[in-house]
Amino acid sequence: MARSSLPRVAVGTVLRLGGDDWRSGRGLTQGADVVVVLANLTSADEEGWVWVCGHGPQCSYPHVESHAPCLEVLARVAALPADAP
Repeated sequence: MARSSLPRVAVGTVLRLGGDDWRSGRGLTQGADVVVVLANLTSADEEGWVWVCGHGPQCSYPHVESHAPCLEVLARVAALPADAP
């Protein structure tokens, strides 16, 4: 997926991903629902998928630049909110 074709989702958006909406995540239980407060999206090598980086809703430091995202998950583009106008 080309970088220009990434969905436009605002930083800070709360993404609720069902167990079938993602397939790879650091420290996550495969098939479980995941909630991520979006920090950024990056393209993946496979069409229809993006890397979602963000923080868990319980994170106390989501706006501290030196705090790396708590979560990184490979998610289906179709599971993300539609592009903003």
